[in-house]
Amino acid sequence: MGGPGAFAYARCMACGLTYLRTRPATDAFGPYYPSNYVHHGRSPAWLRRRFQRHDLAPKVALVRSLVPPGTGTRLLDVGCADGAFLDAVRSAGIVPAGVEPVSWAVAQASARGLPIWHGAIGDVALPPRSFEIATLWDVIEHLDDPVRGLRAVSDALATGGRLLISTPVLDGWEAHLWGEAWPGWDTPRHLQVYSRATLADTLDRAGFRVESWHWVQEGWLIHALAMTLAARERLPAPLARVVRALLHMRPLRELLRPLLRALDRRLGGCAITVVASKLHADHKGGASCAS
Repeated sequence: MGGPGAFAYARCMACGLTYLRTRPATDAFGPYYPSNYVHHGRSPAWLRRRFQRHDLAPKVALVRSLVPPGTGTRLLDVGCADGAFLDAVRSAGIVPAGVEPVSWAVAQASARGLPIWHGAIGDVALPPRSFEIATLWDVIEHLDDPVRGLRAVSDALATGGRLLISTPVLDGWEAHLWGEAWPGWDTPRHLQVYSRATLADTLDRAGFRVESWHWVQEGWLIHALAMTLAARERLPAPLARVVRALLHMRPLRELLRPLLRALDRRLGGCAITVVASKLHADHKGGASCAS
């Protein structure tokens, strides 16, 4: 779904993790992350900024709910892309920093005046015990070795630090509804796809304890992507383009948001955010058996 090539998922018989069995070599992923990977659409710039602030607000609110106000909390965003989230938390009085492996994204984030480590988590040298909060927004599914990456995050967190991860999950109603057309697969960029159980197991292996789960209320975008894929397969190309345009209309997304929010609360959505806390340094489980 995410790019050319034949890819297949498998499920680990030991831990139940669903992972991409056939995948490109580590140094061959560049074409799968082009400069338009973070899609901003064709709306005017001022309208895109407004929508972006609206979409980032729940993430910023969740972070602020976890830290005392006015304390200069230091936050590390892993896979920070163009730095939009870091810019938002900086406006909320939080001290931001990021890690990003893709050169064009590092350039955009740095242009915002943000401190960015260029490289993959686990490979860059982060200062130990220097952050109170770490975030991975739609990142863990992209990591070649998630346990190694999360252990590097743990080393960078202060004692009692919090970790926030969002990722598509197989538990929700959208994954069951769309099956193979579910955008949560996004091969070959998503190297593993989690359930809550396998995500909790991965966190435990890396030295974290789950505190809470929060369904991400952005299901309409996932519906639009899934319906677009279905339209491409079943409709003539011109009609499929019309369907895509209609489904991505922001007013329609906002109109259906209350319905999708209710469904997510009752049945589970496409993606979930987990809040976890760092355990003591000697609590490190086994390696990821499927990576």
